[in-house]
Amino acid sequence: MDAAGRLPSSELLTLERARGVGNVVGMDVADQMSEQGLPGAGNLTQNKNVMSGVGAAKAADQKHFVEQGYQGNLTSSTDPAKVAQAQQKVDDGEQSRMAALGEIFMTLRSALEAKDPSLLADPGSPLTELAQAFDSWLRANLPGDDGKVSTQDLKLAKRVLGTKLRAFMRSRRGV
Repeated sequence: MDAAGRLPSSELLTLERARGVGNVVGMDVADQMSEQGLPGAGNLTQNKNVMSGVGAAKAADQKHFVEQGYQGNLTSSTDPAKVAQAQQKVDDGEQSRMAALGEIFMTLRSALEAKDPSLLADPGSPLTELAQAFDSWLRANLPGDDGKVSTQDLKLAKRVLGTKLRAFMRSRRGV
């Protein structure tokens, strides 16, 4: 997201390897974790493949078209079964991509919780700060003792996470 909380700029979208919002960050986080030798980072290669699958790419394309006001269809067929099949492919692709991104960030959080020395060796590194911001954001989403999520804490955690994501991307790509 950009500084105003909107979707990435067209410049960042051109960097997307699998055309899904979040893929650049997710893949870069996975790559950086692997470069640092974090446990479990090697297993994320499969998720990177999921994110670049046909369904995920088609889902990202369709979402992009809808956001741009394009009223096109997923398929040229008018057969309801084929239309439903195309929509299911998009839905499956979106679910796969989101699950893959989630696993990448949960692996990063696990390294933080395990106090992995390869992650914490440089406490001020963009990846370490991103892990801490993600952990704080995740905790802010959990209900407190009163059973409610603090909207103020959640807004702050979201803002910090966005800042750390941008710092991480600048450190990796100079964007």
